[in-house]
Amino acid sequence: MTELLPTQLAWAAGFIEGEGCIRLYVHTRGGAWKLRVTVGSTNVLQVKQLHEYFGGSFYPRKSTFGKHTKPQWCWEVSTRSAEEVLRAIEPYIVGKKEEVRLGLLSRQYIAKYGPRKPDRIKLAEIDAALRLEKKRVFTTG
Repeated sequence: MTELLPTQLAWAAGFIEGEGCIRLYVHTRGGAWKLRVTVGSTNVLQVKQLHEYFGGSFYPRKSTFGKHTKPQWCWEVSTRSAEEVLRAIEPYIVGKKEEVRLGLLSRQYIAKYGPRKPDRIKLAEIDAALRLEKKRVFTTG
């Protein structure tokens, strides 16, 4: 990731908040946990700008709404790259603060337990930590 100006990070944060998705999922092959940040838009220049700022994947997505729709472009980063992006834009996030904080917290637990799907004891600890973080987000803003 290149060194970005605060205005560039603020723009990226706004675009990710408006058009993006921050999610944690278990990968189907091997059961590894993955943090992913994805943005889809019909504006190819804006999506390409995210790719230039942060790297990751940049690709067209086929429309499922018929032949008369605009093509959509996607950008995504996963795991460590997703964590780096979230850390960089965190100060500029307004509406998805909870998703960013929980995404970053999930990376701490992945580092602690490893990326493989944890057992029930680990899941209970992770769930408790996420609930505490969620409560903190809503009480402190």
